[in-house]
Amino acid sequence: MKGDTVVIDTSLEHIFEHINQLPVFPKVVFKALKLLDDPDANLKELADLIRYDQGLNANFLRLANSARFGLSRQVTRLDMALALLGIDQIKEVLLVSAAKPYLDKPLQGYGMSGFELWTHSLAITVVSEVVSRKMGIQDSTTLFTACLMHDIGKVAMNVQIGLKNSEILQLVHQENVSFNEAEWKVVGGDHAVVGSEILRQWEFPFEIVRAVRNHHDPDLYIQDELSLWLSSCNTMTTLMGLSYGLDTFMYKIHPDLPKKLGLTYDFLFDVLQDSVIEFEKTRDMLYL
Repeated sequence: MKGDTVVIDTSLEHIFEHINQLPVFPKVVFKALKLLDDPDANLKELADLIRYDQGLNANFLRLANSARFGLSRQVTRLDMALALLGIDQIKEVLLVSAAKPYLDKPLQGYGMSGFELWTHSLAITVVSEVVSRKMGIQDSTTLFTACLMHDIGKVAMNVQIGLKNSEILQLVHQENVSFNEAEWKVVGGDHAVVGSEILRQWEFPFEIVRAVRNHHDPDLYIQDELSLWLSSCNTMTTLMGLSYGLDTFMYKIHPDLPKKLGLTYDFLFDVLQDSVIEFEKTRDMLYL
């Protein structure tokens, strides 16, 4: 009836029930990643697979031409891009191409523009690459993927947090709790647990689902290495000034985090310094 107030359910149960309203992450990406891990696979098979998804194909070419990947010339054909990029680079372009439609949307509930969410999402992947290179992490793609997708839960919780953010911030300041602790008290869960459920339903690997679930909870992320690295990369991205929104600087850091990973302050400084330089090569991707 006219004049009736629309009441929006802000419970975690309601959020979980409506997760399936998000478009499913393209299955073709998982097939392509599996193909790339097969030493007998060839680039023609990969090209045929990517061409199947027109949006992914178009994004792939735009991103492949970014200064981040350092190609010697502009490429206009998918087969040429695949021939010039390395395996790890192909994986990264695939993942970023597929993730962009989810991670460039404004999140008014969290006080973030679409540009800010996309900037943070790309910046943390840059940090992950620098960390993987310096630490000799073999499975760099897993850390890259966890970093890229770590805030997907915010997309699903945006409306509910927008209705409750004043209450959440009040708890943060009055009770000296972290933003995610306040989310749990007000909504019954945080964007990390919602994000992990989204990735579980999209059939992401278990270790990535777990790391996304853990990345803001010191008692949880201290227990496994990928979660530790994800939380560390997120913290370093914040220190670079590339985290945005109402919750910036409102999370707790486990005091043993650097020790657990064997990190020194000199190492952290080097990572930050190199990440700033590498991020400059990524800036053109923000506008693609």
